[in-house]
Amino acid sequence: MRARKARKARNELRRSRRDEPLPKVSVTLVDDAAVRYLLGMARVAKRGKARWLGDPSLLELLPFLKRGPHGASRLDPRFRERWLLLRDELRAQGYTVKENSAFRSRREQEDLIRRWQRRDPAVITEPAPPGQSAHQYGMAIDVTIDPEDYDVLGELADQFGLLQPDLEEDPVHVELPGWRQLIKGWSERRLVPL
Repeated sequence: MRARKARKARNELRRSRRDEPLPKVSVTLVDDAAVRYLLGMARVAKRGKARWLGDPSLLELLPFLKRGPHGASRLDPRFRERWLLLRDELRAQGYTVKENSAFRSRREQEDLIRRWQRRDPAVITEPAPPGQSAHQYGMAIDVTIDPEDYDVLGELADQFGLLQPDLEEDPVHVELPGWRQLIKGWSERRLVPL
């Protein structure tokens, strides 16, 4: 039934003239169908069966497709508890908080290193080698806050048992102190959604 409505909406979209506004219901159905189609493509791509997709950078262009089974970001539960308290406190103080990067697989860390080597302006500091980043264990997050006051981020992180290790070079990074001692016996299955 829903697929039939989406098809009807797509046909209306094709028939409509540029100067005619589309009914909101039609636009919503087309958007919903497109999102479901793209999410399906992402699931196929993640299983490695998407040779027809071509360049894997498609997932970089559409970052919402990279979401794991539990959402966009996954974290170690010990880190997550503290981070949520810190985030809530920042918001209570009037900051807008945007979570940019949490868990990264080894492959994503290697891709980040390659982007750094190509001098990608979006990568603000040299990434740690694979296996040496708290992100690979779900024990770090990169955030931006507005207004930009990363001194406050570091001070509040300390209050909640977190660490902002490098205010000068990587002010957006917050991690769990002592994470290297906690990764013995680590498993990605223990990560929880943010």
